[in-house]
Amino acid sequence: MNMKIITSGLITLLLLSGIADMTSADTDTLLEHGEKAEIQVSFPQDLSANDEFTIEIKPPTGATLSITRTAPAAIYSVMNLHFLLYPFMLYTANEVIHTSVGQATSSVELAGDVIGLSADGEHLTGIIFYLSLTAGQEPVDLNEMIISYTDKETYVAQLTPMKDKPLERKGQWNYSIFGEAIPTPHPTSTPIIISTPTPPPEVTPTPTPTPTSTSTPIPTKALIGKPQLTVSQTTLREEPEVGEDVLITVTISNTGDGIAKNINLREHIPSSVSVNYVDGANSAGNLITWSGDMDVGQTYSIIHSFRILEEKNRAVPVKVTYEDEKGKRYETSATIYISAKDEETPAPTPLIPGFEAVFAIAGLLAVAYLIRIIRRSP
Repeated sequence: MNMKIITSGLITLLLLSGIADMTSADTDTLLEHGEKAEIQVSFPQDLSANDEFTIEIKPPTGATLSITRTAPAAIYSVMNLHFLLYPFMLYTANEVIHTSVGQATSSVELAGDVIGLSADGEHLTGIIFYLSLTAGQEPVDLNEMIISYTDKETYVAQLTPMKDKPLERKGQWNYSIFGEAIPTPHPTSTPIIISTPTPPPEVTPTPTPTPTSTSTPIPTKALIGKPQLTVSQTTLREEPEVGEDVLITVTISNTGDGIAKNINLREHIPSSVSVNYVDGANSAGNLITWSGDMDVGQTYSIIHSFRILEEKNRAVPVKVTYEDEKGKRYETSATIYISAKDEETPAPTPLIPGFEAVFAIAGLLAVAYLIRIIRRSP
């Protein structure tokens, strides 16, 4: 796997400096409800087309979660490994990708597609997938989670955890946590009030009441929380060269205390990059859009695959508009920075010192010889 693959905690998004709202909700290592963990895996060995593999995730509590996939017949830099045919490629019936996920009583579950990665365009060298807590489960410490790898030849390897640090070589895995944890309410005991009998009051003459005006209380409306959307990003390649592909994940999080309704996200992709593939949003040319609603603490991710066409550092504006439950309109924005460098060209081979003088002397001798021949001619 290309060791330029990184997980910027950002976001740096994914994660690059200068991007607004690029922080995780927590700084701890616990995966809690309302959060999503991005897991990156570098295989201990490269896989060829149609090779099957299994990733087993063993959380500190609960059963093991198994993810089985088959490498597609055509290997690309970025691939979506799911049941169906790829939306951007044509396959025959025997090229459908096989999927198997076991998560009966595991404390974690898949939260999206499994993305395949290739460092050389010929072999499957790693994957990215997302995990969330299974409903009703307690938070999981990702530093205590164990991930192992098995292929069709029954080769088994326990992957080395890098925690939240970048991957350095084959056979490793790391994680990033996004979103904001939803606090778990704790029930409180209600005090029991015991009434004691009181003696009946003495009967006294009741004076004639004097009519007075009373005001009717004005009912108060329940307060509606305010939504707050933040946009962050993740990338797998710091400085892609011209002609290379780069994978970028944009994550939207509702960190407010109200539902965000009628969300409208728009990304304008510059002409210096081309859009290969988008998962989780609509793509029309160089315009990417998504709309929907988000509950409090909910996150949503959009995965992009871009190809670098020019040696330029480009900024991709991301604009998000949304409303609260009363219809009040809000707006936020962020910027995705894509840095690109030109393909490296080999340096010219230097001449051996001293040869320049030899060539010059040889040239002068040749000229002198020609002049002597001309003078001797009748």
